[in-house]
Order: sequence, then C-alpha cells, then structure tokens
Amino acid sequence: RCKDRYSALTSLLLKSWGYYQAYPFVENAKDDSPKFSYPVIDLPRTKKGKPYIPTAASGGKLSESRYSMNVSHQHPFAGIAQLNPSEDDNGKVGFDVVTFDGINTRLYSTVRDFLEVFRSTFTDWEWNKILSKERVAGEATLIEFYLRWSIKEAYTKALGEGMHLDFKTFETRLQGIDYDGQDLWTTILQSGKEKGIMVPGTISLDINSPNQRTEDVDLFFLAIQGNDDDGKGYLGCATVCLTPSSSRNNHGDNYFPAINWMTLERLVAWHSKKEVR
Repeated sequence: RCKDRYSALTSLLLKSWGYYQAYPFVENAKDDSPKFSYPVIDLPRTKKGKPYIPTAASGGKLSESRYSMNVSHQHPFAGIAQLNPSEDDNGKVGFDVVTFDGINTRLYSTVRDFLEVFRSTFTDWEWNKILSKERVAGEATLIEFYLRWSIKEAYTKALGEGMHLDFKTFETRLQGIDYDGQDLWTTILQSGKEKGIMVPGTISLDINSPNQRTEDVDLFFLAIQGNDDDGKGYLGCATVCLTPSSSRNNHGDNYFPAINWMTLERLVAWHSKKEVR
C-alpha cells in the first residue's frame, strides 16, 4: 500500500538523519538547512533486528555505539527518539508510536472481541487495568489498551529485544498514576500537545518465576494528532522508555526529551540539500 511505502521511506530517512546527529564532527549535520547533501545511510542491525549507530571495532568490524536511537512509525506518524549517554552510564532508549484506530467491524463485533486477541500478551493486573475502562466507554478501553501496549513495546525496544521478549513475562506499572486512581490518557492530555509528560515506571521481570525482579524506568508520553493526505484525522500517542532510570542523574535538564516536528518533504530535502518550497 502507498501509505506503507511512505512509512518505510520515512523510517529509513529518520534512521539516516539520526546517524548524522550522533556525530557532531560532521559539519552542519545539525542544521535544519545544511550546506551539504548527506547520503542516505542504511543502518546495520543486531541479530534481533534492532538498527543501531555503528562504531569501528577491532579487526575492522562494526559494533554498536553508546549512542542509543530508536525509530517507530504508524500511519500517518513516524518519529525518532535519541539518547547520547554520558561516559558514566549505559542509558538506552525505546520508542513506540500508536494511533487510536477503531476496530475492524468486519472482523470483530465488539471492542472486547478485538481485545481478546491480545489477552495473552498482558499480565492479569494489566488486563484488569485495561478492562476497568469499559465502565466509561469502548473508546476509553481501546485507548487504554493502545497506551499499555506502547509502554511494553517501548521497553522491549529499549532493551533491543522487540517482540523477541514475551510481553507476558513482564509487567509495567506507572508510579503515581496507577496507584492514585488517575487516568493515564487524561493526564497525558493535560500536559499539552507540545510538552508531553514524564512518568516514573516500574517493570517487574520474570513474574512467573521465583527469580522475579524489578527495574525502574522513565516513561515519556506525548499526545499526537494530525491528518493524512486524504484529510482523515488521527489521534495517538508517542511513548519513549528510558532505561535505566538512574541515567537521569547523569543528564540533568537534557534528559527531558526535546520535541521537534519535521515533514517528510523536509526530511528528504535535508538529505538532498534542496529548498522546501
């Protein structure tokens, strides 16, 4: 489909753009209108399929640099999250974009029918959290599902595991929000479209084994809204997972994500040194 091709192209160009941002010695790479064109870089991938910023290693082989980057797209949105770790931490970033699409009524008669497909990917606590929104409305239940899914996906992508890590083997909870009876989406909307909100989170790992352990992470949420070329409106959320949370102490104010918006047209122009009219 045409929109899938646009998403794939945008993802490729964002990863290439991220590569140039990782190396400040590349003259003008950080300018919105660079003086030079930059060849598109198709990044290497780990054995589990994660694209990474390479650095030279012994023997002339490539290895993953300390610069952490993650790309996600779901029509009509695409984005990149980047974290440049300081010398004394090993911070990683994971990123996921979701749009709050309605269910396909040709396949599912109710929201619950649709959700049941994903039941095995959530713990009992997470599942009950999603279904607790049914008393509000079906739309609220769907939004809660998409948000909880994006948290789990952003976390696994930060680890470099993606879908290789069974979603049901770990549980995600938000400090404050999940214990104070707050609604996650309402809290995100109150933060504002241009700002977003950072929420501490706790990941319980290996929850079905005697070796259960926890990890603290930081989760950033940003409400996103836009239209595609056909004028169809979309609403969704961009979720960033930063791990471990202790790396926050090494970044100070720079730890809170800076938000920049760029069209595909401008992204293409950046690589080709062409003016956007």
